[in-house]
Parts: sequence; structure tokens; C-alpha cells
Amino acid sequence: IDPHEGIPYYHPEPTYNDFMVKINTAKVVSQIQVKKGTSEESSSEITEKISLLFIDGDHTYEMVKKDFSLYEKKIIDRGYIALHDAVLEGPFKVILEAIKSNQWEFLQIIGNLALIRKKLVEENNDMNILTILNLILLHINRQFHLNFVENDEISMKVEVKELLINLERKL
Repeated sequence: IDPHEGIPYYHPEPTYNDFMVKINTAKVVSQIQVKKGTSEESSSEITEKISLLFIDGDHTYEMVKKDFSLYEKKIIDRGYIALHDAVLEGPFKVILEAIKSNQWEFLQIIGNLALIRKKLVEENNDMNILTILNLILLHINRQFHLNFVENDEISMKVEVKELLINLERKL
């Protein structure tokens, strides 16, 4: 589900044709149901159960929570939700809330991609060791990301300050 209109600051061109080429090249087009539009527009159109949902939209907490809430009931038992940029505030908080609900288990974190699985009703008990370990990894990845961003911002400020000083000297 994507409007495929592009993102002004990242990829301003429409993305639908590129996306279709990629899933055709990967030979997975028959396994993917492509919906052009917003997640909110498409949620009422999707009546069948979903085995895997990939959330990678607006990364604010409100929007990730909205996407999650619109689709979590549509996920089959033992189905999956993958959340991209899981170290960012929005996806991070939604993952923690899902795990705390005991209806989801945390299967894996690879880079910035987190994978959670919907538990069976009879499995809705305490967290298993895999979920706990993956939460620890997510926290470590998030802290690394936050430190990197903070250090990167500090170094950018220093570089900008040095640039301004050099410009003043030349003027």
C-alpha cells in the first residue's frame, strides 16, 4: 500500500513503475497484492486476512500507530508485521506497545527492520526469551542510532561554524 507519489525531500518522482519493475524482476509479483493509495484508504478495501504486512510510511508515532491499528486485526494468527526504521521514535514505540500487549512476539531485528509475529490466543502469556533478546538488540540499535545522529549533528555544527569563520576571513 503506497500512494507512489514520491517524497519531495527524498525521491520526488512517482514510484509505482519502478516498484512494479522491481517486484517483477524479483519474481514475487504473484505473491504481493499491490494497492495504490494511503493505508487508511485501502484498509476498508482489504477484507481478506494478511500473512505479512510491511509498514514503512510516515515515521511519526501517530502515523505508525494508525497504520498498525488499521491492520493488526487483519493479520492471521502467527502472521507477521515488519516495521522499517524501527529505531526511530514512532516505530520503536509501536513495537514496544505491541510486545507489552502480549499479543505479539518480537522475532528479529536486522539493521533497521523489525519483525513481530501475532501470537495465538493460547500463547498470550509472558514474553519468551527470543522476544526479550530482540528487545535488547532493538534498544542497542536505537541507542547507537541516536548517538550517531547526535554526534553527526555536533560534527555538522562544527563544520558549519568552521565554514562561517573561513567565509568571514575571506570577506
